[in-house]
Amino acid sequence: MAIAVNPNEKIRYILKGDRDLPVERQTVFLLKPLRAKDAARMQDGAAEIDIGKGRADSTMRIMSGTQTLEALRSGLAGWENFKNAQGEEVVWRENNGEPRPEMFDLIAAKDRRELAERIIEGRDLPDESAKN
Repeated sequence: MAIAVNPNEKIRYILKGDRDLPVERQTVFLLKPLRAKDAARMQDGAAEIDIGKGRADSTMRIMSGTQTLEALRSGLAGWENFKNAQGEEVVWRENNGEPRPEMFDLIAAKDRRELAERIIEGRDLPDESAKN
């Protein structure tokens, strides 16, 4: 049975590298599902290559840095317990309901990619971070 997606729902996501840390040391990123128009725009720029006999064998998705930033702009809604090198809480900032571009500079490249992949996959992935 199909289940309607709430585009305003915020999904709590913990990076794979943080999941084994004590809860008080985990950063929680607040993600929201992509709207259809945002997903379509990003799909238009993506390349997907099937390798092997069938789709189940392997698929390689190529995402450019621009697509990663677009996913973050559309699907990152905030964070909790995100600290700088001095241990100070980093304040989430927005302009007109959208994240300020400099917010993405504060997230390590590998973490940006992981968050973008989760945003793009949306409800198609089980919420692996629901462990806590």
